[in-house]
Amino acid sequence: PTPKTEHSQQAGRILLIHSEGNVNNNPNLSGLVEILCEQGYQVDIASPRRKGIVQKSPHANARLLLVDDKRAKVAGELVLLAGKPLSTAQEIASAVGAIEPYDFIFGVDRAIIEASIIAHARNNPYGLISYEIFFAEEAGADYKEPEIAACRDIAFAVCQDPVRGGCLSRENQIPLDKMIYIPVAGRGIV
Repeated sequence: PTPKTEHSQQAGRILLIHSEGNVNNNPNLSGLVEILCEQGYQVDIASPRRKGIVQKSPHANARLLLVDDKRAKVAGELVLLAGKPLSTAQEIASAVGAIEPYDFIFGVDRAIIEASIIAHARNNPYGLISYEIFFAEEAGADYKEPEIAACRDIAFAVCQDPVRGGCLSRENQIPLDKMIYIPVAGRGIV
């Protein structure tokens, strides 16, 4: 079979929630978005608008949905938590009906909380892309528990290697067989 390109029929729609907003400064994440787009997926990247950094779509089949304020509305009523309890699960869940339909939802780091809420309300599969591991002994149980709960039903978690995968598995209570290892690197050849 021939691989899908940006000119072939769309494979599906993916929502990627990224609270850092620096997809262009993250060669690994922008590379993952490019690969998904090259395979025919439409990828929407929801992020807060950040002054002082480049924020543009990494691919023609990717839309960057920038939120001007953590309570702003994007793609209907999408609200970015950005790792802070600015919106309750009930507020997000009540707004899910206005969010466009997606086939899969990714949450990057703490955005897994929103990905989980949206995915459960829409009966969508979802996954975690992990760049940072927040340890309960440092962050506290109150901070960590929503993240652990959000990881309970993930389809898979992406992290850089088996060592980090082991830590992520313990901290977020994710079975090791749900780990996918992708080295943190860009697509370029060095």
